[in-house]
Amino acid sequence: MLKDIIAKQLKDYAYIDSQFIKENKIPTKTIARMVQKQKIYKIRKGLYATHPDFVYDEYAYITKRKSKVVFSGFSALLLLHQTEFMPAKIQVTIPNNYCFKDDSLEITRQKPELWKEGIIEVNSFNGEKVKCYSYERVIIDFIRKKQLNGEFEFKAIGNYNHYPHKNEKELYRLAKVFNVTEAVDQILNIMEYTRK
Repeated sequence: MLKDIIAKQLKDYAYIDSQFIKENKIPTKTIARMVQKQKIYKIRKGLYATHPDFVYDEYAYITKRKSKVVFSGFSALLLLHQTEFMPAKIQVTIPNNYCFKDDSLEITRQKPELWKEGIIEVNSFNGEKVKCYSYERVIIDFIRKKQLNGEFEFKAIGNYNHYPHKNEKELYRLAKVFNVTEAVDQILNIMEYTRK
């Protein structure tokens, strides 16, 4: 029953959005009636929540909708509190055999056996658990994509020296998996030199 579907969604997630409304063929008059009775509150266009002060956490929302999405690049570094740079689109990586398209995201596809390397779980901005790549994996991805010349990439790699959970053993393990050990050696040597 439609009423039960809406109630379950609100109990589990505290909000409903335009995608949920469309997927479940919920009439707009039903939503309007719920807003009028203050059972839900309009947060912004296409987003309704059980509380008027609801804070929308896009990272948690994406994770709930798509289980194989892993935040990568600068989006991962944001979750790790290691950058202030916010990319134009949220950066994610998915297995190349996973059917998913979303023009609002910057999507990288990868072989499933490589996609799973370096996945960790962290708290998102609302405190909900999400998957992202470790700092070590982000560095490996920057090296592989030859993204070392940009100001923000260079700063992110340099900041690894001060990362409290730095794990060079894991960095070298990933370097071996992705066949970039020599490049990692060079970068770590430069980092060591600049630190002196």
